[in-house]
Amino acid sequence: MPNEYKQIKPLVFSSNINLYLEEMISLLKNIDVNSVTQLRDALYYCWKDKKTVYLIGNGGSEANATHLANDLIYGLGKTNNNKGLKAISLSSNASISTAISNDEGYEFVYSKQLETLAEEGDLLLAFSGSGNSQNIINCLKAARKIGIKTAGFLGFDGGASKKLLDICIYTQTYNMQLSEDLQIILGHSISRDLCEIINSD
Repeated sequence: MPNEYKQIKPLVFSSNINLYLEEMISLLKNIDVNSVTQLRDALYYCWKDKKTVYLIGNGGSEANATHLANDLIYGLGKTNNNKGLKAISLSSNASISTAISNDEGYEFVYSKQLETLAEEGDLLLAFSGSGNSQNIINCLKAARKIGIKTAGFLGFDGGASKKLLDICIYTQTYNMQLSEDLQIILGHSISRDLCEIINSD
């Protein structure tokens, strides 16, 4: 078995890794920090006013949405006397997701839930690489009809979602993995900042 590993060409693979890391550094250096702080502030007021943030995404972006929901509920509460932010990842209930997908179509899997759950003062947070997934677009449109604020992490060219967001954290990369990495990096940076702010109140 050890001899098999010697057949790998380490210089080629290292080159690809270096390129990936270099692009990540470049993207991070060009982040619009103002949009990131706007989302942080919107989340802070959701926490302060006891409102709810709903998180949506597909594939790896869904995993990031659910991950950040955990950080906002438990991670934030863990450092703040168990007073986390009310956060719901709309993909987390398999029964609801499959029922809506089966009866109405997957493009409505998030919007149908939001129409029932959301109230004035809540926030919808979308995670998307392309910004063109129909279930994301439909949910953002539903949020506008309800009258709740929308925010999102987008990559590629921003897609149709870009025009539907009140707060847009946009990184121009067509590399899906980098786009998803940035979602969680920036989500973590916001979570840590929220902890500091809330604990200083």
